[in-house]
Amino acid sequence: MSDVELIKPDKKLAIKLDYIIDKKNKRDWKQGYHRLCMILGTDPLPQGNKTDYEYYEAVMKPKFQYYLLEGNNVIGRVQTSRRGNNFIDIQYVKIEDEFQGQGYGTKLFQMLEEEIMEDEQIEGIIIEDASILGQTTRIARKLGYEQNEYGQFIKYRQNKEKKTSL
Repeated sequence: MSDVELIKPDKKLAIKLDYIIDKKNKRDWKQGYHRLCMILGTDPLPQGNKTDYEYYEAVMKPKFQYYLLEGNNVIGRVQTSRRGNNFIDIQYVKIEDEFQGQGYGTKLFQMLEEEIMEDEQIEGIIIEDASILGQTTRIARKLGYEQNEYGQFIKYRQNKEKKTSL
């Protein structure tokens, strides 16, 4: 696990990584794209003579902002958003099935926290556990996050006073 790297790729690389994951996991992304078009009431872009990857690149958007890599393997992915100007929500974390239970989730959270806190404007990180088995809760507690009355886990920047409202 010493060779893991957290990256925030540009759009082109994020699309490539998502495509590799979808292909590896045998996801029917074309059907998903067509279903989304149907829901939105838009006409799907025809594939024409584009390769599957070229078509994927044309119709899909990156799903995540951060990726945990070990060599050429995508270990995990994270989706974040801003809450106001000074907090970051870690909204969705996915560790690939074959890497679960090996400490990669904890490593991903540690590296992400370090990356986020490089921004001096950020006062804290908020996590809501959407995991099926509570893995996120265990990791948040292990890393010193405090649970608030809404069930969210919060970690404030060191040497900052806690704010009562978010």
